[in-house]
Amino acid sequence: MQTISQKEDELKNTVALVDNNDFQLLVGDSDSIEKIINDLNEGLTNILIDIKAASTTLGEIGSKISNFMKLMTIKYPEVGLGDSEAYEAVARYFSINYAPYTYDYIRYKIQWSQN
Repeated sequence: MQTISQKEDELKNTVALVDNNDFQLLVGDSDSIEKIINDLNEGLTNILIDIKAASTTLGEIGSKISNFMKLMTIKYPEVGLGDSEAYEAVARYFSINYAPYTYDYIRYKIQWSQN
């Protein structure tokens, strides 16, 4: 058994990545899916590194995520990155890898799509 503090410390030293089960991309071939997921993981992880390195407000976190995801929806316009699954995947990523309190803000307050 671990204490909550021990578990939190353990989680801080790891990063859980997203996969297509999280995003449910609207693309059929596995090579395209792998490329998109790799791009998403690279960008999200870079944001994670940035926000862990400095004292960051929810607004700043939201802005970084929104800007990145807007670029991804432009780069991959037809794969569903503006769908609710994408918002949930990104919110889960940061709530697990950064802080649980970020989930609702990311899921419901920031926007990166026109949907």
